[in-house]
Amino acid sequence: MIPMGLLGAATPRAGGGAVDPDWASRVALLHFDGANGSTSFADEKLGGNWSGSGNAQISTAQSRYGGASLLLDGTGDWVETSHTAAWAFGSGDFFVEASIRIPNTTGAKTIISQWGTATGDRAWTFYVNGSTLTLAVWPGPAFASANGVTANAWHDVACGRIGNTIYVWLNGTRSGTTGSYTGTLPNPSSVIRIGADSNGNNPYTGHIDEVRVSALSGPNGNYTPSYPFLNGP
Repeated sequence: MIPMGLLGAATPRAGGGAVDPDWASRVALLHFDGANGSTSFADEKLGGNWSGSGNAQISTAQSRYGGASLLLDGTGDWVETSHTAAWAFGSGDFFVEASIRIPNTTGAKTIISQWGTATGDRAWTFYVNGSTLTLAVWPGPAFASANGVTANAWHDVACGRIGNTIYVWLNGTRSGTTGSYTGTLPNPSSVIRIGADSNGNNPYTGHIDEVRVSALSGPNGNYTPSYPFLNGP
């Protein structure tokens, strides 16, 4: 069954428009819209901005939706937000979605992560290594992965936990390469970063658009990613 908010009907917004019926379960939502070169990274769910580092900026050169995206050059570039209780998924399900466009398939590139150096400071990390899309969770770590990421093309990517299994989705197709995970995700105090892990390692090079993190299960199978991600009331 595909949860509402992925393919389900939206509810009307007061004064017109549509709202996300699963808004209460969203943890973060970044559209990465704005003027070219902007360093403001609004989170529609948190109601504030993520902080940028290095040359992290909005770019209108590439976009999955909305005419702009986040551009990172791989040298000290990322955006981050502080850990809050909403990010403590524990033994529950979670679902992370994004669109990515990388210039090459060389090395590891972190999409979004809460993964520090110390074992007690690790929870999960979602990244591309070469052409392989991977979710790693701690303790373990346990891995789920999918091959097929190519350079200079937009890919809709997702990862998450459903029960005792972790999954990744590439362009809406759930990978058969999954990981068994019966543990409880730690609740570290490290920052959550888009574009690097919590220590600044494995930096991302390229564009990222439409990032959404949810404390709910992803689709139990393949699905069709739909944009734009809806805001709340």
